[in-house]
Amino acid sequence: MLGKSANQVPVFHHLPKCGGTSVLKMLSGWFKLVHDYRQDWTNSYQDRQNLDYLTPGHCLCGHFELDGYHLAQRYPGMLENPGFWVFSFIRDPLEVKMSLFRYETKNNVNKPRTIEKHLSTRKNYLAGILGVGWDDYRIILDKYAFIGVLEESALSIEMLASLLKKNKTELPWENKTIGDKNHSQEALTNLIVQQFKEENSLDYAIYNYAVERFKILSEAYNNHRY
Repeated sequence: MLGKSANQVPVFHHLPKCGGTSVLKMLSGWFKLVHDYRQDWTNSYQDRQNLDYLTPGHCLCGHFELDGYHLAQRYPGMLENPGFWVFSFIRDPLEVKMSLFRYETKNNVNKPRTIEKHLSTRKNYLAGILGVGWDDYRIILDKYAFIGVLEESALSIEMLASLLKKNKTELPWENKTIGDKNHSQEALTNLIVQQFKEENSLDYAIYNYAVERFKILSEAYNNHRY
């Protein structure tokens, strides 16, 4: 496994509703976090961080979610720069959208709408956040040093700690939105789930590819442990 070298600066690409707030809490015990997020729900960003001032003791963190502010746009060349160790976490696309619905409803971001209506909006949400398409999503994902899978959170955190050469810890759950059974995936009909998967096929391709990479890395990690 290729862990972070002593002189690399870690960069956490925080994908919304993929456990990132909990990851940030954990990272704050390991690094001095340097935040690069937009202001609330506006399109307003602070000035770019001066990367020359970052050290391996820092960790740059941000959503980089809007067009024009994606990671490769905000910090051109970072994904290819050996001086940075970029990592992220991902989650099943339907669970992302379900969690987003609960979060936006709780915080009055959404106009009143049903879960079915919510699922029909912002198709391929993860692809939009990452700024990738069918032609380049594999190329871009391969540039990340590590992508954890929220459905495998315990192993993902254990592996991340090992790669960053930090003590093993547990993920401190933060910002977890809990909804009732009517707002869970189990409440959706098979037809709605199938339609969502068809309309968000790029997101599922991204997720499945990230899971494939994670499985390969986890096998190497397990072989290395024993």
